Amino acid sequence: MDIIKILSESGAGHVQICQYIDCQNTGNKKGQERILCRCKGIQNEKLQYKRRQLLCLDYMIAKVEKSDEG
Repeated sequence: MDIIKILSESGAGHVQICQYIDCQNTGNKKGQERILCRCKGIQNEKLQYKRRQLLCLDYMIAKVEKSDEG
């Protein structure tokens, strides 16, 4: 299991990956957890933003479909 590949695919940046590896090498499990939670929070924010975009598009689609009915 390549931890760098997993972190990269999960959206972690170069700095976060380096910090994680440093924590791993020094046995700092709390640091590892903090970095992973921070990465997860960032991804969650991005997900929420994308969900809002999709809701806006759904609204516009429904509005267009409704105008075609009239």
